[in-house]
Amino acid sequence: MAEELRESSFQDELTGLPNRRYLLEHVNQAISDDSGRHLTLVYFDVDNFKTINDSLGHVTGDAILRCLAQRLEALKPSVDKVARISGDEFLVLVDDGDPSRIAQLVKRILQFIQKPLVFDGYNLSVSVSAGIARYPSHGHDFTSLLKAADTALTQAKQNGRNTWAFYEATMGVRELRFLHIQSELRQAFERNELQVFYQPQVDLVTEEVVGAEALLRWNHPTHGQIPPYEFIAVAEASGLIVPIGNWLVKEVCTQAMAWNEAGLGNLSVAMNCSAVQFRQGNLVQQVRWALYESGLDPRLLELELTESILIEHSEHVIATMHGLKALGVGMSIDDFGTGYSSMSYLKRFAVDKLKIDQSFVRGMLTSPQDEAIVRAIITLGHSFGMTVIAEGVEEISIRDALATHGCNHAQGYLYSEALSATAFQVFVQDRIESSFRSQRWV
Repeated sequence: MAEELRESSFQDELTGLPNRRYLLEHVNQAISDDSGRHLTLVYFDVDNFKTINDSLGHVTGDAILRCLAQRLEALKPSVDKVARISGDEFLVLVDDGDPSRIAQLVKRILQFIQKPLVFDGYNLSVSVSAGIARYPSHGHDFTSLLKAADTALTQAKQNGRNTWAFYEATMGVRELRFLHIQSELRQAFERNELQVFYQPQVDLVTEEVVGAEALLRWNHPTHGQIPPYEFIAVAEASGLIVPIGNWLVKEVCTQAMAWNEAGLGNLSVAMNCSAVQFRQGNLVQQVRWALYESGLDPRLLELELTESILIEHSEHVIATMHGLKALGVGMSIDDFGTGYSSMSYLKRFAVDKLKIDQSFVRGMLTSPQDEAIVRAIITLGHSFGMTVIAEGVEEISIRDALATHGCNHAQGYLYSEALSATAFQVFVQDRIESSFRSQRWV
């Protein structure tokens, strides 16, 4: 009986794999016996597993985890031990310390994991990211190795998911910076360090400014300009993105109304909406209140959503989408073509605008594939009655090609970088005056 209890304490109930406790004792014993001179710990985490669970349900989610456990077990004897430590996280122990061989092994594992799974007659592809730590270079016991592998996993996720990263000492420095930025960000509102800049959006036929994209900037008193990709990730991880997003929507509505009253015309202003804010915040109420306080026409506010939000068919996401549409605000899909592009959600949610990702725009004159993608997105958007806007336009030749293909709007350094609210107003007024002078001499 005692032996059975001991065995059950070392086993994961869902998958039947060894658990964290088992692997802790195994690794530490191997190190103690001096038989672990070349151990490597690989920390796997399923990409976007919460989305899978919310969309397909926990029963399917559990079935996916069991399938992944079976696939990892099938890798033996290439790997020594496989364990599930929590949720969608797995550990693989390899009795090898050669970085090149480990990299090739992990690459094969990621490819193997990504092979389609069949559920209820449908193919589902799941990817994982991995962090790698080697003994004794990255730790002298299980706990320190696990911490190093976890840090490397975080870096792999930031690199784009479905990839891997070896632990590096500098990653610890980045973790400390992350914690420091998180602490500082909490005080940024009181210090008025967060600012909104606006990048003009131009009609490709008339060359008139028709709107702007609101972009958040953090001017830190000691660190200087902290790039958005760094502090937005911190804000999302800490939950601060919800109050920041609430402040941003008020700021954007107030500024758009001010431009309208200054005679700049009905300029629409687009702002990015974080997936965290969309899922957790009371977004509809915040937008409704911002519109009411500012007096802005709802049609002049546009929320930019990522495709990852739209593939979630949770009740909260659907209710939020319908609530925003009822308010009359516009909605666009940001970076279209880089994620889970699907015509089903385009039809279901009646999105108003598609934004072509700059990676396709910048390569469209040199890459036939990029040009084909750009043309396909324009055609798709127009077939749904949507406005199509290209971002990252930096050359006249690209602007002309987009116009030829029927793209409606564009933004990028060809026209202007992101500007302060005051500089944006000057920019628009200058273009209006320039257009007026040109018409006088026609």
